Amino acid sequence: MLILLLLCAGLCLCWIPHGTPAARERISIARWPEYFRRSKDEAQQNLARDAQCLRELAALLRSGMLFDQAAQALLEVRSEASPILTALRGIQAHAKLEQHHHGALGGQQTSSVRRLLWCLKLSSHSGAPLAQVLDQLAQDLEADLEAMQSFDAAMAGPRATTKLLTWLPMIGLGAGFIFGIDLLHTLTTSPAAQLSVAGGVVLWSVNRLWCRRLLSSATAQALT
Repeated sequence: MLILLLLCAGLCLCWIPHGTPAARERISIARWPEYFRRSKDEAQQNLARDAQCLRELAALLRSGMLFDQAAQALLEVRSEASPILTALRGIQAHAKLEQHHHGALGGQQTSSVRRLLWCLKLSSHSGAPLAQVLDQLAQDLEADLEAMQSFDAAMAGPRATTKLLTWLPMIGLGAGFIFGIDLLHTLTTSPAAQLSVAGGVVLWSVNRLWCRRLLSSATAQALT
């Protein structure tokens, strides 16, 4: 019974959320908090779309269009899902820039949308060319995307090692069954085998927690 309880406790660790509350809080205030709550693929696609939309919007502004005209022209040719495009649709529903920042978009805004609103406010108050500001924002988003991709590539090895160490004991048990070892009988009749399994479960659990702590700490430090 003790062995079964230890096994269940160890397996439950697979479903414990990654990282300590402090580590999760550090990640939540990082530069890409909204993107990391989504899948990595969706996050990178959104960054790429947002950067491209900003580049096109800046090009339209340089052609001589006003912001509202440029936004409308962009929305007429692009209908895919994108935080920036969604924000532009909300902005188009209101006439004054002051309304944009004070609730026109409502709900939870992504980092790129908040930075877009900041750029619009900055250009409106300072007279800075909006096209150049948007180009710089697009460049920043592209740098974010490149950093995310580099981080994922750097963390691929440690994550793979963690998964291997997690499932290695199960692979060993499976190999025992394949080679004809009566594991069930051995575990129920041999105190030494039971003690070995109990120690293995404890070590496996400690390794699982330690690996998660290291990955969470590395992620939090990379994103802050």
